[in-house]
Amino acid sequence: MKAHEDDSFVAEQVDERGNTALIRAVQLGRSDLVETLLNSQQANTSNKNQVGDTALHWACYRGDWISVAALLSHGAPFEVRLARQVASEFSLSAAVLLAHP
Repeated sequence: MKAHEDDSFVAEQVDERGNTALIRAVQLGRSDLVETLLNSQQANTSNKNQVGDTALHWACYRGDWISVAALLSHGAPFEVRLARQVASEFSLSAAVLLAHP
């Protein structure tokens, strides 16, 4: 996939749940598209959907460590509170540390 001038328009669009193209790419396991969006420099790694999940949250939920690494290398914030109540509240950094002892 090649980056175009219109990438910013596509990257800013959201679906009915507030998911950006970057979040959807992660949800669908498309690490290749995640890289393309990040390299276009139009995708905002801080965007959250309606329930407060970021692309990095979804990459961690899915265990998609390729996307996790790509998102972190492009400045995705990792000190964001998880929006979902999963037993108790953990920061995303704690979730990552627990997944990778």
